[in-house]
Amino acid sequence: MRRVEASDKKNTMKRIIFITSAAILALAAVAAAQSSSTKPLADVAKTEEARRQQTKKPAKVITNSDLKPDISKGVAPPPAAATTTTTPTNTSPATATPDKPADTGPANDQA
Repeated sequence: MRRVEASDKKNTMKRIIFITSAAILALAAVAAAQSSSTKPLADVAKTEEARRQQTKKPAKVITNSDLKPDISKGVAPPPAAATTTTTPTNTSPATATPDKPADTGPANDQA
């Protein structure tokens, strides 16, 4: 095994101190730069109040409830009546022919 000498311990300790002090200085520089660029909150509030006083008030907001229906086009025509096919008037099951079943009305969907 190698025996650690006193000079190695001193060099290691000097490196640790140097790295630690460099890190502390770097963090201090970042903190100082950050605080000098910010404005006090009171100043920000004053400038915002001045900006809001200079802007115009918004126009009236129009919603759907404010609008009236457009009646200038007139009334829509009523829907067309369903056309019916010509069928015999008497289509009861008693008078139906065997090759043509009686009409029982419109078919209902069973889906």
